[in-house]
Amino acid sequence: MADRRTNSVLNLSFPLQVVILIGGMVASSVATRFTTQSGNDKVQNDIRSDIRNIGTQLQGARDVADVQSKLQEERLNALRASIDSQASTMKAAIEAVSKKQEYQAIQIQELSEKFSTFSSGRK
Repeated sequence: MADRRTNSVLNLSFPLQVVILIGGMVASSVATRFTTQSGNDKVQNDIRSDIRNIGTQLQGARDVADVQSKLQEERLNALRASIDSQASTMKAAIEAVSKKQEYQAIQIQELSEKFSTFSSGRK
């Protein structure tokens, strides 16, 4: 039983070419993983940047819509004020014309009475 072989890992030996091959494969795998991860990080950063840009553009569009809405409301209020002002001016003008017509009707009535009195006095 003295010839018995041991299965100890310490007694294993590999040729240099196999060790270099295994080392190269591990290094290649690590380099590939690092490169792939770097590429994924760049793509993720680009996507995040695009999302931020889209969010900024949407906020800008909302801001423009708000400003346009407020401007439209201000224009509408100014138009209403102008219409109200014109309506008041026209109402005042109509009242003035109406009073003038009443005054002219009174003058005509007075002239008619004077003319009637004058005509009856000549007969």
